[in-house]
Amino acid sequence: MKRILLASILFFTYSAYSQQSKIDSLSELFHASKIDTTKIHLLAKVGATAYYLDRELAVKINDSLIRYSKGKSEKFLGAGYRMRGTLQLLNGDYENSEKNYLKALALFKKVRNKHLEGDLYSNLGTFYGRKGDVKTSSNYYLKTVKINDSLAMKHSNVNPYMNLGINAEKMNNIEESSNYYIKVMELAEKYNDSLYLTYAHSYLAKNYLQIEAFEKAKKHLSKALVIAEKKENNFSLADIHNSFGYFYETRDDNYIKALYHYDKSLFYNRLINNKIEVIISLGNVGLQHIRLGRYLQAEKSLENCLGLSDSINSQRGKIIGNLHLAYLSIQKGELAKSKKIYNTAKLLLGNSSRISYKSHFYRLATAYENKGEYDFAYKNMKDYTILADSLFKKNSIDKIAEVETKYQTEKKEKENLQLKADKVTQELQLEKENKRKWYFVFAFLAALLSLGVFTFYYRRNQKQKTIIENLQKDLHHRVKNNLTIIDSLIEDIKDEFDNKAFSSKLTDLQNRIDSINEVHSQLYMNTDITNLKLNKYVEKLAKNVQQSFAKENIIIKQNIHDSLSLNVDKSFPVGLIINEFITNSFKYAFPNNGEGIVNISIQEKPDNYIMSLSDNGKGLAKDFDISKLDSFGMDIMRLLSKQLQGTFTLDGTSGVHIIIKFPKG
Repeated sequence: MKRILLASILFFTYSAYSQQSKIDSLSELFHASKIDTTKIHLLAKVGATAYYLDRELAVKINDSLIRYSKGKSEKFLGAGYRMRGTLQLLNGDYENSEKNYLKALALFKKVRNKHLEGDLYSNLGTFYGRKGDVKTSSNYYLKTVKINDSLAMKHSNVNPYMNLGINAEKMNNIEESSNYYIKVMELAEKYNDSLYLTYAHSYLAKNYLQIEAFEKAKKHLSKALVIAEKKENNFSLADIHNSFGYFYETRDDNYIKALYHYDKSLFYNRLINNKIEVIISLGNVGLQHIRLGRYLQAEKSLENCLGLSDSINSQRGKIIGNLHLAYLSIQKGELAKSKKIYNTAKLLLGNSSRISYKSHFYRLATAYENKGEYDFAYKNMKDYTILADSLFKKNSIDKIAEVETKYQTEKKEKENLQLKADKVTQELQLEKENKRKWYFVFAFLAALLSLGVFTFYYRRNQKQKTIIENLQKDLHHRVKNNLTIIDSLIEDIKDEFDNKAFSSKLTDLQNRIDSINEVHSQLYMNTDITNLKLNKYVEKLAKNVQQSFAKENIIIKQNIHDSLSLNVDKSFPVGLIINEFITNSFKYAFPNNGEGIVNISIQEKPDNYIMSLSDNGKGLAKDFDISKLDSFGMDIMRLLSKQLQGTFTLDGTSGVHIIIKFPKG
């Protein structure tokens, strides 16, 4: 009966949760049989599932849970009030939400369930956070932490610590905020929680961005991006790309890269239907278009920003949209219109905090001053352009770095202690194993002497094989690290010289290094240290080049079978050839930021491999002579083809098409 009941509930929840008649059938199912705590438990589970699918259905199931739980289970009655409070909070009904949360808290205390009591304090922390009462919100999260500590449930603190960090950041206490994020990082690493590890790196990076510690911010953002992409966490990806956009527009004035990341953030926010963040992303995209002189695109993005803000009545979206429109009007020379739009934004802002909009006011003040509007800039914005004192920033950087260093040091010490403990355990285990073997040998020496000799030599050979494989892996790891250091040094050199041509050449060099580095990286991670999976390798090469140029209008397609592998000696030249071809296509094949496709294909034949590289770009001149073609990239590809003992065929009549055939041996 229980299985039939659960199957029926799940069927209604997943396949017909919006149909009134089937919801009524669910209600009849429970009325038809005696309600016990087991069935109430199932109803609570289904209610939690429906909460993510259909809010109206969740309300109906929640009402049933409360009705059936009265007089039968105070624990599940409390769960019903808690769920009802959450649904009301999401609908903005703060008064009734708080009442139901407090009812649930009283019931959890009555049944002495400290775990549920702690969870309810976390709900109240969220409740007051949404109301803007940050101090009360933090007090409730601290209560959750205290209960979790008393129950030895350390991992459950990742969520309250995360929210405590966010609250501290809202109160401009960057140091305290960062301390909480580092605690989240420590717990997430300990319990292998990739979701909160992503959040910790991402939010710590935001703090570093606020105090202009850009390199530290970039380090944590890069770590967060790797984890989020691996787990396909769209929520995190939206937030991380937004932070990367801020990094590039603030650190390098690289508005092209900033636009690329803000567009990515907009894509993921739309994917998860996060309308609030879609509004912010539209504003950021519009601002980058203004800076790049693309006024029509900017106006379109900002109109969409304000339109969506009106539809959901987002005060923040309206303020940001109008501030950016005012800035656009300044750039277009429409000062009177700009001032009018600015006054609209100022009216919307009212007496609320200006601190979160300080960069917008600072940008507007500078723009008005550049147009000779000194009085207007000073009168309207002098109180809004307060920037953090440089000494404060330096002290914050030092203090946060000190906490992070302490965490990393303690982490290393724990790892060393664990290694020592493991070593002692292994030694004891080995000693025990040796004794057991000797007893075995003495008892059956005559019968198993030949087998023992065979086993000895076999194990020795296996051990030697393992040692060799580990040494080879270690070699790949060391080479990979050294290449990474070289790549970092080149990046530092690029930062020292403001020369686009010089930077472009160094970027090409970095991509070549990355193509070599990726071979060592994958061989280090693989169990097979002699062959490389081409599909994964080429995908990573293509992604590196595409990120270097930030051209989303060029698509890279590959046709390589998942099972196709290549030995190490051939992997290096093949990777360099592919890197050079993609780089040349991005640079020269599609002028004026045109759209295009780059195709990469590698096929395995009985005696050889056929590598086909092509693009649908402008191609080469009709009278071109390959022997006289002055191209460093083309020379590299021809030279590497010879190294593969292969043939090199070039066709430039309709795009560029290269075919390289090389033997398997």
